[in-house]
Amino acid sequence: MSSSVILKRYNILLKRNPLLTKCITGAVLTGLSELFSQWVSLSPEERKEKLNWIKVALMSLYGGLFNAPVNHFSYKWINEYTIRKVVSKYRSLVQLGCSLGMVSPIQVLGLLFTLTSVNNGKVDKTKIIHAIKTRYAAMLSSSLATSTVLMSIAQRYISPDKWSVFFSLAYAILGTAQNIYLKKFKK
Repeated sequence: MSSSVILKRYNILLKRNPLLTKCITGAVLTGLSELFSQWVSLSPEERKEKLNWIKVALMSLYGGLFNAPVNHFSYKWINEYTIRKVVSKYRSLVQLGCSLGMVSPIQVLGLLFTLTSVNNGKVDKTKIIHAIKTRYAAMLSSSLATSTVLMSIAQRYISPDKWSVFFSLAYAILGTAQNIYLKKFKK
């Protein structure tokens, strides 16, 4: 099957069931991101014993049940709002402001909660609060810079109904690279 046929089928699914398609896409991308970063950061001998399939599954759930719906509903609202309420001259700027002021803070908080819980093996309120106090500002500032670049690309080249998928793909790629770096750095 050619890539154009696959893309056409994906676009049909995206039109028929946008939220479900984005959730499945987010789950697959996030799970693959985690699996790939573990795979690359482990030696061939370690891969047999140390691949953390539970973490892969939990990160897939995060991508499908939190990240994708937040992106879907946030960008849908941002686009509907700016089309109705903002003159076209300022639309891109307001969309960027909404993304940076609304989507990024929610996404970073959700990711920090998930990573802290997954890495500790349980939801620990004290550790989550500590992680938010010590890591939220740095993660948010990084996300704001990345989101500014990604939003500029999305506004220029991608139809608004596919922004959620674009952001899921872009953050999966960036997250994989960052994850590999952090895992290798810890060694």
